[in-house]
Formats: sequence, C-alpha cells, structure tokens
Amino acid sequence: MSSPRFRWWRAALWAVALSGVAVLAVRALVGDVYYVDSRSMAPTLHGAARDGEYVFVRFDRESPLERFDLVVVQRPGDERPLVKRVVALGGETVQLVGGDLLLDGRMLPADVPRAPWIELFDSRRDVFDEFFSIARFPAPWSRGSSGVQVDVQGARAAEAEFKRGALDEFREPSGARGGGRRHVSDLALEVELRTEGMWRALRLRLSEEGDRFDLILEPAAQLGRVRARLERRVVARLSFEVLIERELDFDLSAPHRLTFANIDNQLRFDLDGERGALVFDYAENTPMSGQESGFQHQLPRAAFGGENLRAQITRVRVFRDLSWADLGRFAVNGPLVLAPEELFLLGDNSSESLDSREWGPARKSWRVGKPLAVVWPPARWRWLEARAP
Repeated sequence: MSSPRFRWWRAALWAVALSGVAVLAVRALVGDVYYVDSRSMAPTLHGAARDGEYVFVRFDRESPLERFDLVVVQRPGDERPLVKRVVALGGETVQLVGGDLLLDGRMLPADVPRAPWIELFDSRRDVFDEFFSIARFPAPWSRGSSGVQVDVQGARAAEAEFKRGALDEFREPSGARGGGRRHVSDLALEVELRTEGMWRALRLRLSEEGDRFDLILEPAAQLGRVRARLERRVVARLSFEVLIERELDFDLSAPHRLTFANIDNQLRFDLDGERGALVFDYAENTPMSGQESGFQHQLPRAAFGGENLRAQITRVRVFRDLSWADLGRFAVNGPLVLAPEELFLLGDNSSESLDSREWGPARKSWRVGKPLAVVWPPARWRWLEARAP
C-alpha cells in the first residue's frame, strides 16, 4: 500500500502532465501566444526587442474578414508572423492620399465602423498648461482638484487653445510619447463640463488645412434646450458660412460629455457618447495659401471656450484618427485594384510599419489567425478591440 506522500506526488505529476497535454492541445488546435517585437502596430500593440507584449492569437483561416479587423499573417519566406490591420478587401480599389484611406475613389462613409481613435491629450493624465494656452487676457481660468474652471463675465470671451501640432504620436505604456513624425489631419475634441448660472455661448473648435470649424452652443428660448450650429471660416478668404443649425433637448447645467469630431470630411457633434446629434459632410478642405503656405494646417488645431460663461470643466481630451503615411510603392502613387483573394494590410504606427505599401497586397492564404488579447506583462492585460464601440 502506497504512502500518503507517494500518492500526493503521483497526483501532482498527473496534474502537471495533464496540464502540459492541455497546453499542447490548445496550441495545436485553438491558438498560441506570440511575442510582439515591433512598434508597427502601436499603440494597439506595444512591441520592442526587450519590453514587448505577448498576444494570444486564435487560429482562424476561414472566418469572413471585415474592414479594420486585426489579423496575423505569415508571409512566405518570413520567419515570424506579422500582426496588421485589414484596411481593404478583395475586389476593392485602395489608395492612400494625405493620410486618408480612399476606397473605390471615395473616403469611408460616415456610418462605417472605424478603428478606435488614438489619444493625444487627456487632462486627467497630462499637465493642462503644457498642451493648452489661454488665448485672452486677463485669463478667467482657474485650476482645481476637479478640473479646470472658466468664468467670463459680460461680453468678454475666453479660449483655451491646443498649442501643439497634431502629430502621429501615441502614448507608450510608460506614459512617454512615441511616434510623432508626421502631421495628421483628422481630430476630435472632447470636453466634459457643466455650466453654472446664466451663459451666452460655448464653443468647440477644430481646424484642418485652411478651414476653421466651430461648434457653437447657445441657450434656446425654451428652458432646457440648446441651440447648436456648425460654422466654417476660411481665414485666407475672410469667408464665413453657417453649415447647419438645430435645437437640441439637453441642459448644460447638468454634467455632459461633448465631442466634436472632424473625420474624413465629416463634422460630427456627439452628446454623451450618442453619435450624431449634429452632422455635416463637406466636399474638401481649403488648401493653405499665401503667407501660411509653409504650414499644412491652421493653428491651433483645437480650442474651446465661450462668452459670458461660467463652467466647471472636469475633463478635456484630444484624439486623432489613424493616419496612413505615403511611404512605399503600392496604393500610394495611384489607386491599386485588389484581386478577390487579396487583402491590403497596414500597421497602425504607419510611419514605422513595413506592410502592404511596401510588399504589396497580402494573400488570404497567408492568414494565421486573429489576435484576441495581450496576455503579458500582467499590467498591460487587455482585450484587443478592432473597431470603436
């Protein structure tokens, strides 16, 4: 009869053996863990030679692919699989122009799901004064534990302007900023606030090339409603136009999250995460001209403020859209037609990615699977989301 100690060791060895068999079965049939040693997909995946991330990849060669899906492929002759993002599917015509993705000669429609925006600034993580400057003096701004407060009396106006250029940068896991090689076009400004007392106007502003776009909110005649409008100004021509105006049912004396975005030539005002409180599509931007020809975009790229306004601002964020650098040979100098079995794959960190722009369309047969989650190091564990919620 075996001793209790012997039985314990035998059970432990069986547990280890069964665990090993289970791991081998998972790796053979379900998926595997891969090490990311490249920065090409930052900030979706943070790769480095020594401090990269391990990602679990589910084996899948058959499921239908959708635009902006994350995919792992194994190119013939390459030693290691690559993680990229699908931007164009078989049968489509793809071209990259000015950082934007054109499919069949057009920008993506507004209702198409997009990849998540990339954060450039967050007042809860960054020093406000290092990113924003006060445009009017004496400055009616104050700082507190709950955020930034503005108090403008009478007809005076005050604005906080994003004083940095908008580059293709991102936040590293350490908090430092990476990338930042090229200017980007499409931005979004998000402000969480509530007003205190009577107010006259609240403004959120974005600029692109020679255009300045303003979202202006004013109290409506009916209590608890706000009059919202979008305006466009072309500074070089001194021209001005109201694009769209509408009354909305909400009260700014209660806390709200206001998001003003300019993505792929669509202006959109979202209220508390609900898309499309106000939407306007425009054909193209006005090119920079005259003495400003050395700049690609109007500066500042984003601003917010108001007139006769007292408000408690609890959070400010600035985002950018994915921007595709015009590097490589394919789909950069002209449109590229994909065969039915081809995909066009790009890295999110476009300035540092070797992808379909250089080696051409990928074959669907190269597909290994889908990256699902970062599993190591533990502090960076997260599910990978291909598209914005």
